[in-house]
Amino acid sequence: MKVLNPYPLTRALLFVILGIIAAEYTRLPEHPLTLSGLALLGFLIGWFWILGKGTEYAWHFVPGVAIALLFFMVGFLRYRGEIPAVYADNPRETLWCCTVKSVSTSFPDRSKWVCQVCDSTGCSVYNVLFTVSHDSGIIAPLPGDRFLYHGRFRIPNYPVNPGGFDYNRYLKRQQISATCYAPLYQLIILPAPVTLNIHRQAVKIRRSLLHVLERYAPRDSFYAIAAALILGYDDDLDPESRRAFAAAGAMHILCVSGLHVGIIFLILDFLLGFIGKRKVFRILRLIFLLAGLWGYALITGLAPSVMRAAVMLTFVITGNEIKRQSSIYNSISASALLLLIINPFLLFAIGFQLSYAAVLAIIALYKPVSGWIVPKSLLLRKIWDITIVSMAAQAGTFALAAYYFHTFPLLFLLTNLIVIPLATVILYFGIALLLASVVPFAARYLALAFYFFVSVLFHAVSTVASIPGAAINTLWLNPLQVLLIILILVLMAWMINSHFRDRLFWVLLPAAALIVSFVVVGAQKSNSRYLVVYADYKNLIVEVTEGRSAFRYNYCPDTVEQVTAASHLKFGIRRVYDLHQWEGVAGWSGADGDFVFLCAAGKRIAICRNVHNIPAGAYFPMCDIVLLYGVQKDETTQLLLSHVSETVVTTNGRDFARVIRCRPANERLQYYNTAAQGAFSINLHPYYGFSL
Repeated sequence: MKVLNPYPLTRALLFVILGIIAAEYTRLPEHPLTLSGLALLGFLIGWFWILGKGTEYAWHFVPGVAIALLFFMVGFLRYRGEIPAVYADNPRETLWCCTVKSVSTSFPDRSKWVCQVCDSTGCSVYNVLFTVSHDSGIIAPLPGDRFLYHGRFRIPNYPVNPGGFDYNRYLKRQQISATCYAPLYQLIILPAPVTLNIHRQAVKIRRSLLHVLERYAPRDSFYAIAAALILGYDDDLDPESRRAFAAAGAMHILCVSGLHVGIIFLILDFLLGFIGKRKVFRILRLIFLLAGLWGYALITGLAPSVMRAAVMLTFVITGNEIKRQSSIYNSISASALLLLIINPFLLFAIGFQLSYAAVLAIIALYKPVSGWIVPKSLLLRKIWDITIVSMAAQAGTFALAAYYFHTFPLLFLLTNLIVIPLATVILYFGIALLLASVVPFAARYLALAFYFFVSVLFHAVSTVASIPGAAINTLWLNPLQVLLIILILVLMAWMINSHFRDRLFWVLLPAAALIVSFVVVGAQKSNSRYLVVYADYKNLIVEVTEGRSAFRYNYCPDTVEQVTAASHLKFGIRRVYDLHQWEGVAGWSGADGDFVFLCAAGKRIAICRNVHNIPAGAYFPMCDIVLLYGVQKDETTQLLLSHVSETVVTTNGRDFARVIRCRPANERLQYYNTAAQGAFSINLHPYYGFSL
């Protein structure tokens, strides 16, 4: 930890992060840690006030350890304290008073409202995600609006497929306790509040500015890009635009974040360059800079990404303007520390991780690497600077982006050389258009120039995205590999900045571990064998994965690829065959519904689809696992259940209810419903072939 001695806030941040991670992934009790934290605080007060300098140097590590543990407990207790109350499922309908916190209007016939709700007593308070359906138009209330709802909520329990997005965990980290689907006519809208709400006013300002952009837009797609680029409003972006920007490696342009806030800072810094350097003028300049930054954050609706960038730049600018000799790493750590103490759930937000990873990589790599080549031409210097910044940001975010999105844009350098200058020009013209909107004559001509550059940006990105092989979309990293890649990057940045080129061993060691992990994971995928029953509400999708091949049984050709895509990426599947081609199929019948019998790793498995009757005298063997789908009669269900010894799997609530109603007295039998519990998966390796 001596390397971090000049960065005390960075050390504090690391222990707060460790505390938050421990609170998320462990079951450590809160009360003993609270008492321990108070004891540590009392110990530190006694150490510094009573003992003072009277202790020997050899014991000076003691308060350091105590402070580290104290920050660990702060992170742990803040995270546990922010976990929302767990909604208890209640069959009785209740009258709820709901206050809107945020609104998303991604669909024309419905919108999502995150609301804080409480019952008539005011004791039970939850965060609930409302999906509100309406006939036409976009219904978008403001933060702070209130309404009454009479009904009950649903505990989030969305099924998860292998490698798929865990929506339950996402809602938990958004501090949402329950969900609700309700038509608009069931809501009783209450009068608007009269109290001051900064978030409400910010959203109102952004909506008025969005109206300006929409008024002058020649095409809806251009307006959607302009709204996302200038104001961070991406609800109107169509899927084609999103895919094009993602494939070209320009998705960060559509998210108002550090790049946009940095450009705003450069504009303000240029405009305020005339202010003198005396102390009074520096303070005045600091006030104007911060007012401009937070004013921009206000008109973007105080979006989380803008808030992160604004807080980060606030610490950096304040340190520079007051001439404090503080490391920029301390300033960055201070901003992250403040945000995590306010909202510890931000640590698990993808945007938070990517933005700080990109900023830290640029700070660590830009200055030493840019000095390797110093072009004499101004144009070449600008190109070189953009290249270094792009490569540093991509290096910092590569592991996280590959882990979350499984993609890597190969042409990101070409894209950034085009889009960063264009985005800067568009931002200049966009701000000018919004400021000149009160003068229609001037705004009309500014809008022509503004949307001309927006169209150039759109066509440039689309052209890059259409190049064959523009992106790799088959990346899959596990958490250990992500940590090793980040460790390699940190060690390389440390060596470049410290000129310790003779210590290459410290980089080669995790690099060798990373190579070994890829070899081991590849060998596991090549020799694996799994049975997977996918979570799909309406269809039965069963696959046996064997190495890089999958043998599929399904009756939903329209959606099967969408359901299985993440699983195939995780298991490295390259070829898909029909299930009857698999060597483990021991029998197949389709006379009255489908019967498929599988045998692998000592497990006897039967798939029964749309079975109405089992003919008298027909032989149905004893099985370890039975998959039931669309069995219509109780008598048939009872007969099938009497021939299973371990697990019964269903894929929808109707079949599961029939199974529970007809279940035998065998208490050792397990029942699994993929619609509620997620995909069912078992390991079928090694293979032992024997007849049913």
